[in-house]
Amino acid sequence: MKLSRRELLRSLLVGGGNLGFLGLWGRSAFSLRSQEKAKSEPAPAPLTSGIAAGTASVPSVQEAVNQYCKWFDYVVHWRGKVTAAQATLWDAPGVAGHPAALVGPKDMQRGLIRFVEVSAKPTPAFTTRGWTALELRTRNVDELAQRLEASPFKRIGGPADLKFSDPPRLRAMQALGLGGEALYCTQSLVDPNGPYPGGQLGPNNVGTLFIVVLACWPYPATRDFYIQTLGMKLGFEAEFPLRFANRYLEWPADRKGVLATARSGPSSLIELDGYPEEVLSRPTPGGSLPSGVSICTLDVPDIEKVAVALQTASIPFRRLSSRLSEPLYRNRPALALRGRSGEIAELVENKEAQPSGG
Repeated sequence: MKLSRRELLRSLLVGGGNLGFLGLWGRSAFSLRSQEKAKSEPAPAPLTSGIAAGTASVPSVQEAVNQYCKWFDYVVHWRGKVTAAQATLWDAPGVAGHPAALVGPKDMQRGLIRFVEVSAKPTPAFTTRGWTALELRTRNVDELAQRLEASPFKRIGGPADLKFSDPPRLRAMQALGLGGEALYCTQSLVDPNGPYPGGQLGPNNVGTLFIVVLACWPYPATRDFYIQTLGMKLGFEAEFPLRFANRYLEWPADRKGVLATARSGPSSLIELDGYPEEVLSRPTPGGSLPSGVSICTLDVPDIEKVAVALQTASIPFRRLSSRLSEPLYRNRPALALRGRSGEIAELVENKEAQPSGG
């Protein structure tokens, strides 16, 4: 049975649940025994309520802001510098004082993109472990693709219908941003202005972020962190060719890896792409952030419940030492950690956004 990445996405967002397609792939194989055990245990309470933002480390924040605002019609929600407290929170002291900005559609408060300026040369997307892609809700991907032809963004795929159904329900394109961050842009062919497939659409063509993709190893421990510790819902788990990893790592096009989705809130996802052990972590010289997509920020209704869950799982974390007024924080408590694949996950309390595990 052949499955596309978008079949997995669609199944999760419309409540398809875990179909349990399992496979093995060298050293990155996941355990059937642990998966069956997870199925038999009661689902943990969801502790997160959605993706607040994805962070891209870029060579120039000013240039990134200019280009995203020009070509995506985004607006600046905040601009400033990384505080010492933030740099400590992220375990990246080298970015303290660096320029930063937050952009996204007008009047949106979640699913935004934050830029942090770093000096390191961008690492090619899809070639290392860690956060690797941001997926944005888009009203018309053909219009966007045509517009981006004159831009600095590099199109690497699409536009193309995603043929998981007849007629197709989704259309997508993929591009690379200025800091090497991969961008997936997804359009609903069923209802371009409606809620499917997640994210929000404002008045412009490009809406909010609704998926962050994680290239992970070890896969089982990474999956279990998001599903068992944070209580996200496992949507799909399959052995499937990782198209862009195979291209950029120069592997055979049909080489397979584990692909899964974990839902946070009603319409946000983390996609877990299981990589083999030989793929290394992204370099972070001088206490900086990794280049490209570097942080995923999640809203949580109760930060103390998250802290207890992390302590129970023996996962170290850091708390934000001072309150910040910028939009992602709004003077609320936050904590951050290194996930099982070395990724930086930031969690910010937002009592207005309730969790959804169903």
